[in-house]
Amino acid sequence: MEFTVPAPRPPGAELAYPDYALMLAGAKGDVEKFNWYLPNGLDSGWFAYDKRSWTPGRPSRMAHLVTSKGCVARCTFCERPTVGYRNYDLDRLDAHLGMLKRDFNVGFINIFEENFGSNKKHSYEVARLFKKHDMIWVAGGTRVTNVSYEDLKFYQDHQCSGLKFGVESGSQTILDVMEKKFTVQQVRSALENCGKLRLMAPLSVMAGMPGETLDTARESGRFIGDIAYSFGTPPHLIGGVGAFYALPMPGTPLYEYGQQTGLIPTDVDGEEAYFKSLAYAGSDKVHYLNLSGAPVREVLFWDILMALEANRTFYRKMAQAPRPPLGIYEVAAAPAAAVAEEPRLGAMSRVLWRRMERLRNRLGRETATTLLAKLATGMYVERFIMRKVVLSPFVASLPAAPVDAVLKYAIYAEYLLGVSVLRLFGLRANKAVFDRPRRAPERLEGDAALTKQGRTHSLRTVVHRQRTAPRSKSALQSRLLYS
Repeated sequence: MEFTVPAPRPPGAELAYPDYALMLAGAKGDVEKFNWYLPNGLDSGWFAYDKRSWTPGRPSRMAHLVTSKGCVARCTFCERPTVGYRNYDLDRLDAHLGMLKRDFNVGFINIFEENFGSNKKHSYEVARLFKKHDMIWVAGGTRVTNVSYEDLKFYQDHQCSGLKFGVESGSQTILDVMEKKFTVQQVRSALENCGKLRLMAPLSVMAGMPGETLDTARESGRFIGDIAYSFGTPPHLIGGVGAFYALPMPGTPLYEYGQQTGLIPTDVDGEEAYFKSLAYAGSDKVHYLNLSGAPVREVLFWDILMALEANRTFYRKMAQAPRPPLGIYEVAAAPAAAVAEEPRLGAMSRVLWRRMERLRNRLGRETATTLLAKLATGMYVERFIMRKVVLSPFVASLPAAPVDAVLKYAIYAEYLLGVSVLRLFGLRANKAVFDRPRRAPERLEGDAALTKQGRTHSLRTVVHRQRTAPRSKSALQSRLLYS
């Protein structure tokens, strides 16, 4: 196999937008297939909360686009799909938005990029274009250090409905391990400013970085509860319940740390097998590769504990000083005249029908052993606890220690039962928590490699210190190196 040097990257001025006319032609008249590219904006989970979305005559479709490529940050868990940072040409964007509205009935935009707002001058011009074309928009991948109150006010005045920040954790220790280069207080300030301006700002929280403990999970949960209280809204409505788990991607310090600890192979065949496994691995707990060194019973409980602490904090503060909801996460009432061209109920029914079709097809292909493995690792008790127990205000009022102990060991017992079934029938689940050896690296908490003079170091520092000698790297890895 021969690897070649990547082609030169085109400058930002030459970056092109999708050709939806070509996509429509490729769908060969199948409107349902084409609708996956431009769905109904009010069904997206973003825009129904904004009263401006219900303006009579507003075009109903939503387009995804990017206004920049690349990221200015170097988070230790995040892969870099593109090197550097480039902005798209504004004239091309202007023409693209006009075409979307004129030819495809687009009235909503979801900016789906890594680092919106890094170039403030460019971002302001982008916002002006959205207002020019009367398009309501949201942006993901925003850093809390990229926006001030004045910036948020400008975006809100120019049709912005919400921003999603890469918060990741409410623990300063874990933020430092991730090398986020911002503080919990900066996160709090950005989110509270969004609340003041009635901008939707759903949380995105991660568990499982090296150094994660029950204490850091509690810190994250309390932080989520504080933010929910500032919005006057229960944590589960702002995305604060259901953390995703760290997934080591090639080219990141987290990946190299996995190789240093022996949980990710270093030989060619082993790395290839790991790369293939990433195609089926999600960022949920059952696919978590335990690089933290924590006992499995703790690993399975981190996201539950975050949710419990978030609800305890929220309901305790609400009991002490009730705060009315800001109304950000309440669906705006649709005026009678603002009827979407495609009925929302019909669109939702079609989505459910497609999902049922996929389920029937999948069940038709499943073997008995595959189904048994899925049943053994389905974590049904854990799902019930998350949906029916954790969110209960009554449970939030109970003493924390006994509730935590009962729930933690109930989930752990379900896990042990699943492992026993897999071993009894000689099955593999293709889920790291169930299939990997239970050996784990030493925990980093309190380790001299992680802390020095009271300051938490980035995981990058830990990885550099643990390097013993340069090892050969595949050409693929060399292209993905983070430093």
